[in-house]
Amino acid sequence: MNLSNKFRSTPKLLLLLLVVGGVLLASCSPQVVEVEKEIVVTQIVKEEVVVEKEVKVEVIKEVSVEKIVEVEKIVEVEVVVEQGADITENIGTMTLIMDVPQLDPHKMLSIDTIVGFNAYEWLVYSDPTEGLVPMLATSWESNATGDEWTFHLREGVTFHDGTPFTAEAVKFSYQRTIDLGMVSYQIDAIDEMEVIDDHTIRFGLSEPRNLPTIVSSYYGLYIANPNLADKPEGWYEEGNDSGTGPYYIESYDPQRVVLSQYKDYWGGWEEGQFTTVVFESVADAAVREQMIRSGEADIIAKLPFENHAALEATGDVKVITSNASVGGFNLFNLFQLDLPPFDDIRVRQAISYAFPFGDVQAFSFSGLSRVARSMVPSSFLPPGDLSTYSYDLEKAQSLLEAAGVEEGTEIKLALRVGDEEVKQISLLWQAELAKIGIDMTVTEVASEWGVMFNTDSEYHVLAKTWSPGYPSPYEWLIFYDSRNTFAPYTGFVRPEVDALLDQALSTEAVDKVGSDRIYRQVAQLLHDEAIMLPVMDFPFDYQIRSDLSGFRGHPFTWTGRWYEYSRE
Repeated sequence: MNLSNKFRSTPKLLLLLLVVGGVLLASCSPQVVEVEKEIVVTQIVKEEVVVEKEVKVEVIKEVSVEKIVEVEKIVEVEVVVEQGADITENIGTMTLIMDVPQLDPHKMLSIDTIVGFNAYEWLVYSDPTEGLVPMLATSWESNATGDEWTFHLREGVTFHDGTPFTAEAVKFSYQRTIDLGMVSYQIDAIDEMEVIDDHTIRFGLSEPRNLPTIVSSYYGLYIANPNLADKPEGWYEEGNDSGTGPYYIESYDPQRVVLSQYKDYWGGWEEGQFTTVVFESVADAAVREQMIRSGEADIIAKLPFENHAALEATGDVKVITSNASVGGFNLFNLFQLDLPPFDDIRVRQAISYAFPFGDVQAFSFSGLSRVARSMVPSSFLPPGDLSTYSYDLEKAQSLLEAAGVEEGTEIKLALRVGDEEVKQISLLWQAELAKIGIDMTVTEVASEWGVMFNTDSEYHVLAKTWSPGYPSPYEWLIFYDSRNTFAPYTGFVRPEVDALLDQALSTEAVDKVGSDRIYRQVAQLLHDEAIMLPVMDFPFDYQIRSDLSGFRGHPFTWTGRWYEYSRE
């Protein structure tokens, strides 16, 4: 089911039922309907008549587009269930490659967003195929300069405790996000929030911003119930939530989260949708593969690409990969600039020239990746004439000699456990570095966030995969905004870069081409000083059971809304 279709009004339909014997019995499962009348239709609609036996049905539409005469047709019907009604129990399971660390919606920045996607909602939703679509806001407008925005909110929405959703909830949620500071960078330009009425809110900004795009962010900008202000510390970790989403949190353990259907969800429910969703942490790729093969899991992700063909050949599993040319997934290497010998630019340049870009592209991700032109995927920032590194061991060796680096020098690289493709890429690099006398240890860590926020880390390099909270180059380059960085580990502080990023964000609200030009300036500086190493823009992979319908791989996040899925 396409979520965006739920936001459109359903065409009016008049159904006149002539029932044999004068009795109409409703059914909740698909049946056969015989249609032998002249039918005038305006469009295909979901609402069909469901009866327990064959009956003659006269269907009258309001506007004629095409006419079908004397047709006998077998119709598969789908029952639409209103808010508060029951649908048949349907349990879905998805595996995750790491534990869900916490449940506070305004701190969600990692794999916990998979819960946020389903228990919470945004003012604006970044739909996988249609871009920005209304969600808790139905419309919005701005002034000519992009520093004042007004959002009109959806009526008839409730939080999971029955509290009505109003503009006060929006103001509360964004203020709490700002106060917590975790992802406040996204809305730090908000100077004023004015509640005009229950379903209208106005934002005054200190600088122009593309606010509808920003508030669609998957990182922490969920709308929460103001009643949570009264909850004690640790309330979320007890397995609670405060959202308006189609599911509420039934139970929580870092390794297993269970969500249940919120029957009064404003979007309504249809037969076949999932009533219970289970997220299980399974780091071992072989175990994840076995679970999807056996049907124990309905969706998994991040299997070695070399396993895809055999898995799909079973007929029970579909393999879906995103397109690296349009997606937002990428891999880059962050350097700790203060940790010797990486405090020498020549060493950072040398190990960059030793990276085997050609081999990595050929042998990882089944050849579906592409060499990165910058820290930002090319689909989000056209590279223009940006400089890049190329594989050149002779130049790498010369730089190490100039820097006085001794043969056998040890460096350490960290990567997240479960990232099998990233591990193989790092091992290819390790082999090339050994040829120029650098001994690189590759270590898997439970969470790369523990490395990124540790300014005294032992790791010279962190291999980091990334996708944005919302579609802007800033969502990558924030790593080098010293005021908001996700990675103080790097030790990078450059006020002129901070100023450029501010300028780009303001320009982006009114001039995308102009803002891209500024973002490229930052990307070029990162290259010239070997601050980090862009590696690959890569596709993301999903494996789903063949009887699962409605799944759409997102171009820049691996999370998804189970409300859109159903079992055939």
